[in-house]
Amino acid sequence: MGSRLEGKRAIVIGAGQTPGITVGNGRAISILFAREGAKVMLVDRRVDSARETKAIIDKEGGESFAFEADITQPDDCRKIAETCVETYGGIDVLVREVWEPDGIRPMQRYFSPRMRQNSLLPLSCLSMGGSAVK
Repeated sequence: MGSRLEGKRAIVIGAGQTPGITVGNGRAISILFAREGAKVMLVDRRVDSARETKAIIDKEGGESFAFEADITQPDDCRKIAETCVETYGGIDVLVREVWEPDGIRPMQRYFSPRMRQNSLLPLSCLSMGGSAVK
């Protein structure tokens, strides 16, 4: 285990895995963040897949929890932020790793500036020096 992210609180949206033999970006990011000491909120609309990611992190001694949410729903986005703040005391890193159903294009339409304003970022949850990654 590393320590580059020790004490950081991260949300990874798309932390589960599309069925297949590879490891997707969201799962890989989640595992690596946990290996580096971050506490990771694993968000996915398929919570069973996020739980599989959590099992990998648990096995390696990391800290995480799975959370079911649909980022196309503003109320779910608000709940993501609120739950992370309630559980970890804040948010330092926000990673959006979600794709269109075709698996070819990143899902852009649900991350317009208006969606960001009305859901995750405006809650002033990102700690000073925090990062949002897409």
